[in-house]
Amino acid sequence: MIRNVFILSSVMALMSCNFNDTKKEEKAADFTLVTLDPGHFHAALVQKTMYPGVDSNVYVYAPEGPDLQLHLGRINAYNTRADQPTHWNEQLYTGADFFQKMIAEKKATSW
Repeated sequence: MIRNVFILSSVMALMSCNFNDTKKEEKAADFTLVTLDPGHFHAALVQKTMYPGVDSNVYVYAPEGPDLQLHLGRINAYNTRADQPTHWNEQLYTGADFFQKMIAEKKATSW
């Protein structure tokens, strides 16, 4: 009985593996990050690491100013650090109508 359970578990584990190592398929990202007017350091923390299924393009809608520059500096620090650098690509919109532009562009995948 124990042997049968072991064999069944092994077969199930092997079936769940993807053995197609010759060509990895490009998969579209499941999620897109949108940042609205990042005025606090917590806004950048979600980008401290890369995540599977999350697009590396991040859409930032904000007014010009020191808060935005601090945010971009934090992301740049994550992207350029020696240990496990990220590769976020910030796509900026800084017009006075930044909120309306975010709604109109619908970059967030769940909208």
